[in-house]
Amino acid sequence: MKRYLTILSGPILMLFLSAILVHVSVLGPEVIVLNTIIQIFALALGGWLLSTRLKFSISAASFSGPLLLFIDIFLFGYIPSILFGQFPPMPEEISPNQLVLGSFQLTALLGILSAYVFLFPVSLAVAAIGSYIGVRGNRRGLDEESAL
Repeated sequence: MKRYLTILSGPILMLFLSAILVHVSVLGPEVIVLNTIIQIFALALGGWLLSTRLKFSISAASFSGPLLLFIDIFLFGYIPSILFGQFPPMPEEISPNQLVLGSFQLTALLGILSAYVFLFPVSLAVAAIGSYIGVRGNRRGLDEESAL
């Protein structure tokens, strides 16, 4: 597990810096687009690193995507929002009866959980694509060495 997380430290650092950018930024949709691009690249990079450095199969390396997504959404997104109170103000049209147990934070957590469930297969696929590129590159390198 230690080697696994050590290999993924680069993508985790990318996601951390991206989360800091989102939390401190006053810009609008441009930051969200940049954050999404960084997230996709980090997920693909995680799969690629595991398939090239640790020689994981495509299916095994693809599970780095959901792990990195969990780290990004919960550790770098939700928990700092709870600790620093950075939730947006509750819209006036929402009554306390519409909230889960009357808590805006709990409602936000359930929304994030549902987003994670929805994005799980997407993150799996993005990491699998990165892993496939890494495996294909390894095979190409082996073919070139055997030709010499």
